[in-house]
Amino acid sequence: MTEDLDIIVVGAGVAGLSAARTLAQAGVRVEVLEKSRGLGGRAASRRLPGTVADHGAQYFTARDPRLQAQVAEWQGTGDVQVWAKGFHTLSAQGLQEPGESYPRYTFAGGMNTIGKLLGDGLNIRRSVKVTEVSRSGAGWQLWLEDGTRYHAERVLLNLPAPQALALGADFSARTKAVLNSVTFAPCLALIAGYAQAAPVWRGVQVKDETNPLSWLACDSSKRSDPNETVLVLHGSPSFSKTYLETPEAAHPHMLRVAESLGFAEPRWSDLHRWRYSKVTEPYKAPYLQDGTLFFCGDWCGGAKLEAAYVSGLEVAKAMLGGQ
Repeated sequence: MTEDLDIIVVGAGVAGLSAARTLAQAGVRVEVLEKSRGLGGRAASRRLPGTVADHGAQYFTARDPRLQAQVAEWQGTGDVQVWAKGFHTLSAQGLQEPGESYPRYTFAGGMNTIGKLLGDGLNIRRSVKVTEVSRSGAGWQLWLEDGTRYHAERVLLNLPAPQALALGADFSARTKAVLNSVTFAPCLALIAGYAQAAPVWRGVQVKDETNPLSWLACDSSKRSDPNETVLVLHGSPSFSKTYLETPEAAHPHMLRVAESLGFAEPRWSDLHRWRYSKVTEPYKAPYLQDGTLFFCGDWCGGAKLEAAYVSGLEVAKAMLGGQ
């Protein structure tokens, strides 16, 4: 069975949804294919008893005027809040207080709210995995793991560059070279619940290369009525790489950092592995184009959620012919 569409977007991350929403608003027939059940990619939240915790992206900035306008709308509906304007730092000299800086935003109901908002009203197929993308005349054919085949005039891949590269044997040499040049670092994300009162800090950036962590957050400070203190700990790139295949061995090392800040003996903990977490070498443009095949993501033009959102807007503009 083959289904024909104008545009197929593979991946319902922030960039893919931002692009799909823009295309749909312009009247284009577009379908989004997502391998998981959730939307938003690494803007992910874990449902826990009585609460939710962000184990992927922790917050986002809004410097681009288009995202600023969207944030203002979301603030009006109560979805988005300013979480902090600066973070503590932890170094070999200890914990240091932050200076006042620009706002960092979060979603009151969890960072995965952005996927729900951007995906609202879109034609999205979830829990479907694309296994191959190949040229078909002037368009593209996509094969799914369940045997379904799609044909589209244009295709947009919103995937980490290594995953996108694995889908297409006949991508152009330039496209393959660009995708090969983009690099990511992994991250182990540990969520833990504590009986202790919340700390004075909301987020802590670790500035010590010998520390197993790169980040700590009091995630429960994002919630209106938390029933316990929930911390999120992110392993440093080197630490996460070392323990990526044996994450259970990383637990005690990560928890010891929290203990050094006064949080011992968590009531519970939960670990998640992000194989493609932090973009360490991005592509310098907001999107990549290979004829009628396009690529977008936080690895295009930056490395953060805002870069992903802008990447989606820019690639949609290109797919609409610069409108």
